[in-house]
Amino acid sequence: SSFEIQNAIANGDLKGVITTETEVGMDIRFLNNRIGLDVALYDKRADGQILNVPISPGSGYTTLIENIGLITNKGIEVSLDLKPIVTKNVTWSINYNYTKNINKVAHLTNGLSKVTVFGINGGAELDAVPGKTATGIYAFGPQLTADGKTIVAVASGKPLATTNRIYYGNADNDFVMGFSNSLKL
Repeated sequence: SSFEIQNAIANGDLKGVITTETEVGMDIRFLNNRIGLDVALYDKRADGQILNVPISPGSGYTTLIENIGLITNKGIEVSLDLKPIVTKNVTWSINYNYTKNINKVAHLTNGLSKVTVFGINGGAELDAVPGKTATGIYAFGPQLTADGKTIVAVASGKPLATTNRIYYGNADNDFVMGFSNSLKL
C-alpha cells in the first residue's frame, strides 16, 4: 500500500462549469462519396472554467482548484476527403483536415486582473488575462532606452530586466492541419 500527498487543495466553493455551444456545419458528398467536404463553425462558452491555480507553497499546497471565469472559444473545422482510385482491388483515400481555434478570457471571477495557470519561479508565466487568450506567455524583458536600445549592466554584461512581465505571445497553435493517405489492396 502507498500514501500520496496531494498538491492541490480542494475548494468548498467550487461550482460546475456551464458550457454552451453553437455549431453550424455542412457535410457535402459527391460522386458516390469519392469527394467529401465537411465544414463546421463553432462558438463555445465555458462559464466557471475550472483550473488548478498556483498558490503560495506556505499553505502546504501548490495549487487551488478554482473557477476562474468565462472562457470563449470560436473556431472552424474543415475536412476534405478524396478517393482518387476506387476499383474492385484497390482503394486510395486521401484526407486533409484543418482546425483553427481562438480562445479568449471574457472575464475572471472576483474582479481578478489575471490568473497564473503555470509559472516558473522568477521567470515566465502562462497567464489568463481578460480580453486575451487563456494561455498568454508573459516574461520579464530587457529594459530599453528611449530610442529602443537594450540597457546592459556594466559589471555583468547582461541586459537589465523590466520590473513588469511583458506579453510575448501565447501557447496556442495558430492552426492544426493534418494530411493522410490510405491504400487498400
